[in-house]
Amino acid sequence: MHRLWVPELRQAIDSITIHGDEADHLARARRARPGEPIALHDGQGRIATGSITRIDPGSRREPPSVTVQLDLTHLLPPGPAVHVLTAVPKGGRVDEMVEQLSQIGARSWSPLRCARSVVDPRPTKLNRLERIAVESMKQCGRAWRLHVADHTTDFAEAFAASKTQPPPATILAHSAGTPALNWFLTQRAHADSTPTTTLRLLIGPEGGWTPDELAAAHTHHAAILSFGPHAMRIETAAVVAASLAVQALTT
Repeated sequence: MHRLWVPELRQAIDSITIHGDEADHLARARRARPGEPIALHDGQGRIATGSITRIDPGSRREPPSVTVQLDLTHLLPPGPAVHVLTAVPKGGRVDEMVEQLSQIGARSWSPLRCARSVVDPRPTKLNRLERIAVESMKQCGRAWRLHVADHTTDFAEAFAASKTQPPPATILAHSAGTPALNWFLTQRAHADSTPTTTLRLLIGPEGGWTPDELAAAHTHHAAILSFGPHAMRIETAAVVAASLAVQALTT
């Protein structure tokens, strides 16, 4: 089934005509045909299914357009949220990390500036990662698009509360921490009538956390957890830790 990202989907009722890059890719690269099934995602919980009724191939001056007859629209709740903040891996490794975080169901990813960070992504890089998150959303069929932050978060800011909400439960990944599975099982056993539905997960640089950063995590009552017996690269640790956290909050 074809899948498109259509942010304006909420305005559609029975049908919608799609323009721009999504229509161009569907008409020219995918060579879609009228009558084929399609799913439209707005990235904010809404998925509409239907069939293609018209494809205008466009011209040099006019881009293609695709008209879709909508049959059924779902609005899915966001569910538990795992917000991942990581030091940024070098090169294309960050691309793979964002794609995989999207597939496993993380709510957001933010670049984290630590004392030993070596990469500070430019806005153009973050914009490209946002596009990767969109493509991953379509590939895996998730209703809520992984949000990619448009700026880098300093380590101290990761523990700050917003003006309207207290900070969520925070986990800092560290090889000398409490085994993560044991911690999650303990949390579940002692859960009250309002179990945790939001987690903030911090993954440090390959040079590790500094003593001052670990001390700050203790001061802010972060859970310091180990996610495996071996040293991991940033992208590996992020995906392993986020996957366990998502499963812990949804089962």
